[in-house]
Amino acid sequence: MPEASFIFPNDAHVAWSIMIVLYPYITGLVAGAFVVSALYHVFHREALKPVARLALVTSLCFCSFATVPLLLHLHRPERAFNVIITPSGTSAMAGFGFIYSLYMLVLIVEVWLVFRPEIAQRGQTTGGLLGLIYRTLALGVKEVRPESKRLDDKVIHFLALAGIPIACVLHGYVGFLFGAIKANPWWSTALMPVIFLISAIVSGIGGLIVLYLFACWWRKVPADQDCVRALAKYLWMFLVGAVTLELLEVVHMAYESSGEWHVISTLLQTRLAVTYGLIQLAIGSLVPLVLLPLVFWSRLGRRSLLLRGRIGSLARREQPLVRARPDPGLRDALERRRRRPAVLQELPRLHDLPDRVAGPRRPASRDHRPDAARDRPGNRQPPAAALGTGTGPYIATRVLFLAPLSPRERGWG
Repeated sequence: MPEASFIFPNDAHVAWSIMIVLYPYITGLVAGAFVVSALYHVFHREALKPVARLALVTSLCFCSFATVPLLLHLHRPERAFNVIITPSGTSAMAGFGFIYSLYMLVLIVEVWLVFRPEIAQRGQTTGGLLGLIYRTLALGVKEVRPESKRLDDKVIHFLALAGIPIACVLHGYVGFLFGAIKANPWWSTALMPVIFLISAIVSGIGGLIVLYLFACWWRKVPADQDCVRALAKYLWMFLVGAVTLELLEVVHMAYESSGEWHVISTLLQTRLAVTYGLIQLAIGSLVPLVLLPLVFWSRLGRRSLLLRGRIGSLARREQPLVRARPDPGLRDALERRRRRPAVLQELPRLHDLPDRVAGPRRPASRDHRPDAARDRPGNRQPPAAALGTGTGPYIATRVLFLAPLSPRERGWG
Protein backbone atom coordinates (compact mmCIF):
# COMPACT_ATOMS: atom_id res chain seq x y z
CA MET A 1 0.00 0.00 0.00
CA PRO A 2 1.46 3.42 -0.88
CA GLU A 3 2.73 5.63 1.87
CA ALA A 4 0.59 8.60 0.77
CA SER A 5 -2.53 6.91 2.12
CA PHE A 6 -1.24 7.17 5.68
CA ILE A 7 -0.16 10.84 5.75
CA PHE A 8 -1.58 14.15 4.64
CA PRO A 9 -0.15 15.91 1.59
CA ASN A 10 1.37 18.68 3.73
CA ASP A 11 3.07 16.13 6.02
CA ALA A 12 5.37 14.56 3.46
CA HIS A 13 8.33 15.47 5.70
CA VAL A 14 8.12 13.74 9.08
CA ALA A 15 8.82 16.36 11.76
CA TRP A 16 9.74 13.85 14.48
CA SER A 17 13.24 12.59 13.86
CA ILE A 18 15.38 10.06 15.70
CA MET A 19 16.06 12.64 18.42
CA ILE A 20 12.43 12.57 19.50
CA VAL A 21 12.63 8.77 19.67
CA LEU A 22 15.77 8.83 21.81
CA TYR A 23 14.23 11.16 24.39
CA PRO A 24 11.55 8.77 25.78
CA TYR A 25 14.03 5.89 25.70
CA ILE A 26 16.60 7.78 27.80
CA THR A 27 13.95 8.89 30.29
CA GLY A 28 12.89 5.25 30.50
CA LEU A 29 16.42 4.26 31.52
CA VAL A 30 16.27 6.96 34.19
CA ALA A 31 13.03 5.65 35.69
CA GLY A 32 14.03 1.98 35.55
CA ALA A 33 17.43 2.51 37.17
CA PHE A 34 15.94 4.63 39.94
CA VAL A 35 13.30 1.98 40.69
CA VAL A 36 16.08 -0.59 41.21
CA SER A 37 17.89 1.70 43.66
CA ALA A 38 14.62 2.42 45.47
CA LEU A 39 13.96 -1.31 45.87
CA TYR A 40 17.10 -1.47 48.03
CA HIS A 41 16.93 1.84 49.91
CA VAL A 42 13.16 1.77 50.57
CA PHE A 43 12.10 -1.88 50.50
CA HIS A 44 15.47 -3.27 51.73
CA ARG A 45 15.97 -5.91 49.03
CA GLU A 46 19.41 -7.08 50.17
CA ALA A 47 19.99 -9.04 46.96
CA LEU A 48 20.17 -5.72 45.06
CA LYS A 49 22.84 -4.22 47.33
CA PRO A 50 25.76 -4.79 44.88
CA VAL A 51 23.96 -2.80 42.18
CA ALA A 52 22.15 -0.14 44.26
CA ARG A 53 24.82 2.53 43.96
CA LEU A 54 25.39 1.79 40.29
CA ALA A 55 21.66 2.14 39.65
CA LEU A 56 21.56 5.51 41.38
CA VAL A 57 24.55 6.88 39.46
CA THR A 58 23.16 5.49 36.20
CA SER A 59 19.87 7.26 36.80
CA LEU A 60 21.66 10.56 37.48
CA CYS A 61 23.85 10.29 34.37
CA PHE A 62 20.98 9.50 32.01
CA CYS A 63 18.80 12.16 33.58
CA SER A 64 21.54 14.76 33.03
CA PHE A 65 21.49 14.08 29.27
CA ALA A 66 17.80 13.22 28.80
CA THR A 67 16.93 16.63 27.31
CA VAL A 68 19.94 16.78 24.98
CA PRO A 69 18.08 15.07 22.06
CA LEU A 70 15.26 17.59 22.43
CA LEU A 71 17.70 20.50 22.40
CA LEU A 72 19.46 19.10 19.34
CA HIS A 73 16.12 18.82 17.58
CA LEU A 74 15.27 22.51 18.15
CA HIS A 75 16.41 25.20 15.74
CA ARG A 76 16.81 27.65 18.63
CA PRO A 77 17.94 25.65 21.70
CA GLU A 78 18.38 28.77 23.85
CA ARG A 79 14.61 29.25 23.86
CA ALA A 80 14.20 26.11 25.95
CA PHE A 81 14.60 28.23 29.11
CA ASN A 82 11.41 30.10 28.27
CA VAL A 83 9.47 27.09 29.56
CA ILE A 84 10.86 27.81 33.05
CA ILE A 85 11.04 31.62 32.86
CA THR A 86 7.56 32.24 31.41
CA PRO A 87 5.59 29.04 32.15
CA SER A 88 1.96 28.45 31.30
CA GLY A 89 -0.39 26.72 33.69
CA THR A 90 -2.10 24.79 30.87
CA SER A 91 1.12 23.63 29.18
CA ALA A 92 2.25 20.06 29.73
CA MET A 93 5.78 20.99 28.64
CA ALA A 94 5.97 23.66 31.36
CA GLY A 95 4.86 21.13 33.97
CA PHE A 96 7.49 18.74 32.69
CA GLY A 97 10.19 21.37 33.17
CA PHE A 98 9.41 21.73 36.88
CA ILE A 99 9.08 17.96 37.40
CA TYR A 100 12.38 17.37 35.64
CA SER A 101 14.14 20.00 37.76
CA LEU A 102 12.74 18.57 40.98
CA TYR A 103 13.79 15.06 40.00
CA MET A 104 17.32 16.22 39.19
CA LEU A 105 17.57 17.90 42.59
CA VAL A 106 16.45 14.71 44.37
CA LEU A 107 18.98 12.61 42.46
CA ILE A 108 21.88 14.98 43.12
CA VAL A 109 21.22 15.17 46.86
CA GLU A 110 20.70 11.42 47.20
CA VAL A 111 23.88 10.56 45.28
CA TRP A 112 25.86 13.04 47.39
CA LEU A 113 24.58 11.52 50.63
CA VAL A 114 25.28 7.97 49.48
CA PHE A 115 28.88 8.75 48.51
CA ARG A 116 29.61 11.29 51.26
CA PRO A 117 31.81 8.96 53.39
CA GLU A 118 33.98 8.07 50.38
CA ILE A 119 34.16 11.71 49.30
CA ALA A 120 35.33 12.80 52.76
CA GLN A 121 37.91 9.99 52.93
CA ARG A 122 39.37 10.72 49.50
CA GLY A 123 39.49 14.41 50.33
CA GLN A 124 42.01 13.58 53.07
CA THR A 125 44.04 11.03 51.12
CA THR A 126 44.14 12.62 47.66
CA GLY A 127 46.27 15.62 46.80
CA GLY A 128 46.34 18.12 44.01
CA LEU A 129 43.36 19.44 42.08
CA LEU A 130 41.41 16.21 42.49
CA GLY A 131 41.82 16.35 46.26
CA LEU A 132 40.60 19.96 46.24
CA ILE A 133 37.49 18.88 44.34
CA TYR A 134 36.85 16.11 46.88
CA ARG A 135 37.28 18.49 49.82
CA THR A 136 34.92 20.96 48.17
CA LEU A 137 32.29 18.29 47.63
CA ALA A 138 32.71 17.16 51.25
CA LEU A 139 31.96 20.75 52.41
CA GLY A 140 34.98 20.70 54.71
CA VAL A 141 33.96 17.50 56.50
CA LYS A 142 36.98 15.31 57.22
CA GLU A 143 35.22 12.30 58.75
CA VAL A 144 31.62 11.08 58.78
CA ARG A 145 30.71 9.93 62.26
CA PRO A 146 28.30 7.05 62.92
CA GLU A 147 25.62 9.47 64.16
CA SER A 148 25.85 11.45 60.93
CA LYS A 149 25.79 8.23 58.90
CA ARG A 150 22.54 7.14 60.53
CA LEU A 151 21.00 10.54 59.81
CA ASP A 152 22.18 10.30 56.19
CA ASP A 153 20.54 6.89 55.86
CA LYS A 154 17.22 8.30 57.06
CA VAL A 155 17.41 11.17 54.58
CA ILE A 156 18.34 8.75 51.77
CA HIS A 157 15.35 6.59 52.66
CA PHE A 158 13.06 9.63 52.54
CA LEU A 159 14.46 10.89 49.23
CA ALA A 160 14.18 7.44 47.63
CA LEU A 161 10.60 7.17 48.86
CA ALA A 162 9.72 10.60 47.48
CA GLY A 163 11.57 9.95 44.23
CA ILE A 164 9.42 6.95 43.26
CA PRO A 165 6.25 8.98 42.47
CA ILE A 166 8.37 11.73 40.88
CA ALA A 167 10.01 9.17 38.56
CA CYS A 168 6.60 7.70 37.71
CA VAL A 169 5.17 11.14 36.92
CA LEU A 170 8.27 12.04 34.88
CA HIS A 171 7.88 9.15 32.48
CA GLY A 172 4.12 8.96 32.71
CA TYR A 173 4.14 12.51 31.41
CA VAL A 174 5.87 11.33 28.21
CA GLY A 175 3.13 8.79 27.66
CA PHE A 176 0.58 11.51 28.39
CA LEU A 177 2.01 13.67 25.58
CA PHE A 178 1.92 10.81 23.09
CA GLY A 179 -1.57 9.81 24.20
CA ALA A 180 -2.86 13.36 23.73
CA ILE A 181 -2.19 13.21 19.98
CA LYS A 182 -5.66 12.61 18.56
CA ALA A 183 -4.40 12.28 15.00
CA ASN A 184 -2.95 8.84 15.82
CA PRO A 185 -5.69 6.54 17.15
CA TRP A 186 -3.16 3.90 18.18
CA TRP A 187 -1.55 6.36 20.62
CA SER A 188 -4.63 8.22 21.74
CA THR A 189 -5.62 5.79 24.51
CA ALA A 190 -5.80 6.00 28.30
CA LEU A 191 -3.34 3.09 28.61
CA MET A 192 -0.51 4.98 26.92
CA PRO A 193 0.96 6.60 30.14
CA VAL A 194 0.88 3.27 31.97
CA ILE A 195 2.45 1.42 29.03
CA PHE A 196 5.20 4.02 28.81
CA LEU A 197 5.91 3.78 32.53
CA ILE A 198 6.14 -0.02 32.70
CA SER A 199 8.12 -0.18 29.46
CA ALA A 200 10.51 2.40 30.92
CA ILE A 201 11.13 0.22 33.98
CA VAL A 202 11.75 -2.78 31.70
CA SER A 203 14.28 -0.92 29.58
CA GLY A 204 15.97 0.54 32.69
CA ILE A 205 16.40 -2.82 34.42
CA GLY A 206 17.61 -4.46 31.20
CA GLY A 207 20.16 -1.71 30.59
CA LEU A 208 21.30 -1.90 34.21
CA ILE A 209 21.92 -5.67 33.93
CA VAL A 210 24.07 -5.15 30.84
CA LEU A 211 25.96 -2.29 32.50
CA TYR A 212 26.56 -4.26 35.70
CA LEU A 213 27.87 -7.33 33.87
CA PHE A 214 30.10 -5.14 31.70
CA ALA A 215 31.47 -3.34 34.78
CA CYS A 216 32.24 -6.69 36.47
CA TRP A 217 33.98 -7.91 33.33
CA TRP A 218 35.98 -4.68 33.04
CA ARG A 219 37.06 -4.81 36.69
CA LYS A 220 37.72 -8.57 36.41
CA VAL A 221 35.57 -9.40 39.40
CA PRO A 222 32.83 -12.06 39.47
CA ALA A 223 29.27 -10.80 39.27
CA ASP A 224 27.00 -11.47 42.23
CA GLN A 225 24.75 -14.33 41.13
CA ASP A 226 21.97 -13.53 43.62
CA CYS A 227 21.89 -9.93 42.39
CA VAL A 228 21.67 -11.00 38.74
CA ARG A 229 18.87 -13.45 39.58
CA ALA A 230 16.94 -10.75 41.44
CA LEU A 231 17.32 -8.30 38.55
CA ALA A 232 16.18 -10.97 36.08
CA LYS A 233 13.17 -11.74 38.26
CA TYR A 234 12.06 -8.09 38.44
CA LEU A 235 12.72 -7.67 34.72
CA TRP A 236 10.50 -10.65 33.93
CA MET A 237 7.70 -9.38 36.16
CA PHE A 238 7.60 -5.90 34.59
CA LEU A 239 8.00 -7.38 31.11
CA VAL A 240 4.88 -9.49 31.66
CA GLY A 241 2.95 -6.34 32.61
CA ALA A 242 4.22 -4.35 29.62
CA VAL A 243 3.47 -7.07 27.05
CA THR A 244 0.04 -7.72 28.58
CA LEU A 245 -0.95 -4.06 28.39
CA GLU A 246 0.28 -3.67 24.81
CA LEU A 247 -1.60 -6.74 23.62
CA LEU A 248 -4.66 -5.70 25.60
CA GLU A 249 -4.67 -2.34 23.84
CA VAL A 250 -4.52 -3.95 20.38
CA VAL A 251 -7.14 -6.57 21.25
CA HIS A 252 -9.47 -3.89 22.63
CA MET A 253 -9.25 -1.84 19.42
CA ALA A 254 -9.81 -4.98 17.33
CA TYR A 255 -12.85 -5.90 19.41
CA GLU A 256 -14.39 -2.45 19.04
CA SER A 257 -13.67 -2.44 15.27
CA SER A 258 -14.06 1.31 15.08
CA GLY A 259 -13.35 3.44 12.02
CA GLU A 260 -9.63 3.57 12.74
CA TRP A 261 -9.16 -0.17 13.12
CA HIS A 262 -9.00 -0.86 9.38
CA VAL A 263 -6.01 1.50 9.12
CA ILE A 264 -4.26 -0.03 12.15
CA SER A 265 -4.91 -3.60 11.00
CA THR A 266 -3.54 -2.77 7.56
CA LEU A 267 -0.41 -1.34 9.18
CA LEU A 268 0.06 -4.44 11.34
CA GLN A 269 -0.30 -6.75 8.35
CA THR A 270 1.91 -4.84 5.92
CA ARG A 271 4.35 -2.15 7.02
CA LEU A 272 4.67 -3.16 10.69
CA ALA A 273 4.57 -6.93 10.22
CA VAL A 274 8.34 -7.28 10.66
CA THR A 275 9.15 -4.44 13.08
CA TYR A 276 6.18 -4.90 15.41
CA GLY A 277 5.16 -8.51 14.92
CA LEU A 278 8.53 -10.22 14.51
CA ILE A 279 11.08 -7.94 16.22
CA GLN A 280 9.05 -6.40 19.07
CA LEU A 281 6.60 -9.16 19.97
CA ALA A 282 8.42 -12.36 18.99
CA ILE A 283 12.10 -11.53 19.56
CA GLY A 284 11.80 -8.67 22.05
CA SER A 285 8.94 -10.01 24.17
CA LEU A 286 8.22 -13.72 23.83
CA VAL A 287 11.85 -14.89 23.75
CA PRO A 288 12.81 -13.02 26.98
CA LEU A 289 9.63 -14.25 28.66
CA VAL A 290 10.77 -17.83 28.03
CA LEU A 291 14.50 -17.42 28.75
CA LEU A 292 14.44 -15.19 31.84
CA PRO A 293 12.88 -17.85 34.14
CA LEU A 294 15.91 -20.04 33.40
CA VAL A 295 18.03 -17.45 35.21
CA PHE A 296 16.12 -16.83 38.44
CA TRP A 297 14.25 -20.14 38.86
CA SER A 298 16.88 -22.56 40.17
CA ARG A 299 14.74 -25.69 39.84
CA LEU A 300 13.91 -24.93 36.23
CA GLY A 301 17.57 -24.10 35.62
CA ARG A 302 18.65 -27.54 36.87
CA ARG A 303 16.03 -29.22 34.72
CA SER A 304 17.17 -27.29 31.67
CA LEU A 305 20.77 -28.36 32.28
CA LEU A 306 19.66 -31.99 32.63
CA LEU A 307 17.63 -31.73 29.41
CA ARG A 308 20.60 -30.19 27.62
CA GLY A 309 22.81 -33.06 28.79
CA ARG A 310 20.32 -35.62 27.49
CA ILE A 311 20.05 -33.88 24.14
CA GLY A 312 23.85 -33.77 23.88
CA SER A 313 24.12 -37.48 24.62
CA LEU A 314 21.55 -38.28 21.94
CA ALA A 315 23.40 -36.10 19.47
CA ARG A 316 26.60 -38.09 20.13
CA ARG A 317 24.66 -41.34 19.59
CA GLU A 318 25.23 -42.41 23.13
CA GLN A 319 22.80 -43.88 25.56
CA PRO A 320 20.31 -41.48 27.13
CA LEU A 321 21.40 -39.80 30.29
CA VAL A 322 20.15 -41.87 33.24
CA ARG A 323 20.28 -40.52 36.73
CA ALA A 324 22.20 -43.20 38.63
CA ARG A 325 21.45 -43.84 42.25
CA PRO A 326 24.48 -43.54 44.51
CA ASP A 327 25.70 -46.68 46.24
CA PRO A 328 24.97 -46.48 50.00
CA GLY A 329 28.32 -48.03 50.88
CA LEU A 330 30.21 -45.67 48.60
CA ARG A 331 28.23 -42.74 49.96
CA ASP A 332 29.13 -43.65 53.54
CA ALA A 333 32.78 -44.06 52.59
CA LEU A 334 32.82 -40.65 50.93
CA GLU A 335 31.14 -39.14 53.97
CA ARG A 336 33.80 -40.63 56.26
CA ARG A 337 36.46 -39.38 53.88
CA ARG A 338 34.98 -35.89 54.02
CA ARG A 339 34.85 -35.87 57.82
CA ARG A 340 38.29 -37.38 58.27
CA PRO A 341 40.29 -34.12 58.73
CA ALA A 342 37.96 -32.90 61.48
CA VAL A 343 38.25 -36.19 63.39
CA LEU A 344 41.98 -36.41 62.92
CA GLN A 345 42.31 -33.15 64.81
CA GLU A 346 40.83 -34.88 67.83
CA LEU A 347 43.21 -37.87 67.72
CA PRO A 348 45.78 -36.27 70.08
CA ARG A 349 43.04 -36.06 72.68
CA LEU A 350 42.22 -39.75 72.25
CA HIS A 351 45.61 -40.89 73.52
CA ASP A 352 44.68 -40.05 77.09
CA LEU A 353 41.18 -41.49 76.68
CA PRO A 354 42.03 -44.79 78.52
CA ASP A 355 43.05 -42.86 81.62
CA ARG A 356 39.92 -40.72 81.52
CA VAL A 357 37.64 -43.74 81.06
CA ALA A 358 39.39 -45.96 83.61
CA GLY A 359 39.83 -43.19 86.15
CA PRO A 360 42.94 -42.43 88.20
CA ARG A 361 45.10 -45.39 89.00
CA ARG A 362 45.82 -46.15 92.62
CA PRO A 363 49.32 -47.04 93.68
CA ALA A 364 50.10 -50.64 94.46
CA SER A 365 49.86 -51.88 98.05
CA ARG A 366 52.86 -52.02 100.33
CA ASP A 367 53.07 -55.74 100.13
CA HIS A 368 53.72 -55.38 96.38
CA ARG A 369 50.82 -57.54 95.35
CA PRO A 370 49.54 -55.85 92.15
CA ASP A 371 47.18 -58.71 91.38
CA ALA A 372 45.50 -58.44 94.75
CA ALA A 373 45.21 -54.65 94.45
CA ARG A 374 43.78 -54.96 90.99
CA ASP A 375 41.19 -57.51 92.10
CA ARG A 376 39.76 -55.27 94.77
CA PRO A 377 36.23 -53.98 93.94
CA GLY A 378 37.29 -50.32 94.00
CA ASN A 379 40.29 -50.81 91.74
CA ARG A 380 38.82 -52.91 88.95
CA GLN A 381 39.65 -51.62 85.44
CA PRO A 382 38.12 -52.40 82.05
CA PRO A 383 39.73 -55.28 80.19
CA ALA A 384 40.93 -52.94 77.45
CA ALA A 385 42.79 -50.85 79.98
CA ALA A 386 44.83 -53.89 80.91
CA LEU A 387 46.43 -53.68 77.49
CA GLY A 388 47.99 -50.44 78.60
CA THR A 389 47.53 -48.67 75.23
CA GLY A 390 43.82 -47.92 74.67
CA THR A 391 40.16 -48.60 75.21
CA GLY A 392 37.32 -49.66 72.93
CA PRO A 393 36.69 -46.17 71.40
CA TYR A 394 40.41 -45.65 70.91
CA ILE A 395 40.86 -48.97 69.07
CA ALA A 396 37.68 -48.38 67.05
CA THR A 397 39.03 -45.01 65.94
CA ARG A 398 42.32 -46.58 64.90
CA VAL A 399 40.50 -49.29 62.93
CA LEU A 400 38.19 -46.72 61.33
CA PHE A 401 41.08 -44.73 59.90
CA LEU A 402 43.03 -47.84 58.91
CA ALA A 403 45.80 -47.13 61.40
CA PRO A 404 47.92 -50.23 62.13
CA LEU A 405 47.41 -51.77 65.54
CA SER A 406 50.26 -53.16 67.55
CA PRO A 407 50.16 -56.86 68.63
CA ARG A 408 49.52 -55.75 72.19
CA GLU A 409 46.50 -53.70 71.04
CA ARG A 410 45.14 -56.73 69.22
CA GLY A 411 45.46 -58.73 72.47
CA TRP A 412 48.35 -60.87 71.24
CA GLY A 413 50.98 -59.52 73.60
